[in-house]
Amino acid sequence: MENEYEFKRKSLIRNYEVLSFEYSPPTLLHRDIQMQQLQSRFKPVLQGLSRTAMLVGSVGTGKTATAKLFCQHIAKEAISHNRNISCHIVNCRQKRTEHSILHTIDLKFNPSSPTRGMAQDDYLRSIIHHLNTTHTDMILILDEADALPKKSLTDIVYSLTRASEAGGKSTISLILISQRNILDCLDAAAASTFRKSSIINFSKYTALELRDIIQSRADLAYFPGTISEECVSMIANASSEWGDARFAIELLETSGLIAEEKNLDEVTSECVRLAKNTTFSQGSKEVRLSKMNSHMKLVLLAVCRSLSNDFYTTVPAVKRSYDIASEEYGLKPKAETMFRKILSDLIDEGWIGSEEVIDPNGRGGRTVHLGIYDFPIDELKKILENELRTQKCDGINTTE
Repeated sequence: MENEYEFKRKSLIRNYEVLSFEYSPPTLLHRDIQMQQLQSRFKPVLQGLSRTAMLVGSVGTGKTATAKLFCQHIAKEAISHNRNISCHIVNCRQKRTEHSILHTIDLKFNPSSPTRGMAQDDYLRSIIHHLNTTHTDMILILDEADALPKKSLTDIVYSLTRASEAGGKSTISLILISQRNILDCLDAAAASTFRKSSIINFSKYTALELRDIIQSRADLAYFPGTISEECVSMIANASSEWGDARFAIELLETSGLIAEEKNLDEVTSECVRLAKNTTFSQGSKEVRLSKMNSHMKLVLLAVCRSLSNDFYTTVPAVKRSYDIASEEYGLKPKAETMFRKILSDLIDEGWIGSEEVIDPNGRGGRTVHLGIYDFPIDELKKILENELRTQKCDGINTTE
């Protein structure tokens, strides 16, 4: 009997690892400046001096990936300086006390390190002993350091940055990763180990930067010809509100999984919309739509209809569709100025995405591309058509 759970679906993704949050790419796009700042600040480590840095930025701005890649580079560079650098990362959302952080570090050097029965100072001495006996310098990354209570943060920073002073030739350098500047959470003694130049800021990614990142991951993760540049751009635009590469990568994977579930040959624009709707809930569509007036619903319906299976549409195409839909539902269409005002309101409220691009006809001007990134078009059309049909049947024939 054939196994009913046998994997029969078409496979579009060939390498899921590339789409995981733990994956560290060999190169980082659009983080050259931050990488150079880290390299500059940590040069003294290659000469046996400890250093500190704090990487600050929103979720998904490349802080952890940059720190990991930097550590790989400096560990290799240390060999040519006759030094040995060991780099380790601890997530402070999982390890929230000085005791648990030091125990986690000690475990990396001493697999038999006991969980109980040892004080923080005992773990620290064990760590320093290992570094000194193996002639190793350590760079420790404390990820999500802003999740630590103030006392734990101050204690661990002070303990680690002062550890080298206890004697020996090995050093401990520290990189804090945080969504906000947390120097104010440290007491004076701990904060003094950070220079103002130690703060490295990570801004949110732009839509163009996200497009480059998503394209590079798509090239590695997908089989050739299974995801188009238009889909990549759509994912970037759908993620640009937050500038979050993690969210964009999640959309890239979810879009592919949806296409595989539907047994499609490639990812489509509707797969991206379904992925966005699944990954990031916009709240009840029905409730939000019910608060719209009739002409807002008609303009949104016109965008859905003019898009069909395309990635984008244009303002003139939407206006033509709007005029037809207004007549269909017994309403007088608004004039051009009011139509554009309604369209602008829908863009501001997040129903429609808007992007200004160079005129594809080569006339040197610019044109506006409109798209829907957050909601499945077929589902949205059905809701809008049902509401407008109900209003027409109930005799609601307004010129709102």
